[in-house]
Amino acid sequence: MSERLGVADIPHTWQDMEELLESYEHSTDFAYSQAGRRLANALIDQFATRWFPRPLRWFGRWLALTFSEEHVINTLGITRPPAAFSYAVRRLARPAVFAKRHLLPDPRNVFRLSDIITEHKNSALVKSSASRSATARRER
Repeated sequence: MSERLGVADIPHTWQDMEELLESYEHSTDFAYSQAGRRLANALIDQFATRWFPRPLRWFGRWLALTFSEEHVINTLGITRPPAAFSYAVRRLARPAVFAKRHLLPDPRNVFRLSDIITEHKNSALVKSSASRSATARRER
């Protein structure tokens, strides 16, 4: 994609990309600009809009800012979430990720709509022996 956009020297590995980003964000080239602030806010709002319903978009915005680096927020002049929110989210993040990875079932396996429909359809077709005998008595 970078080639088609005419962007050169894009790192080929994730680690190299992290190093490039880190070196840029800590260089003298990284400074406040109106456009930079608009871009950062647009990305944060895009995250909030994509993952949270309208009444909770503030939560998504604060969540993204909680995990953003302080010097980036300071440089761009973005309003931070309340300290209590950031503290709570950072304390809960590790147990939440652990639970998602090791304790909770994979939602793709739990909520397969086709399996639920098939199971329901089959259960509706198979009557228990008690209901079959009651139906047979009524028919006599």
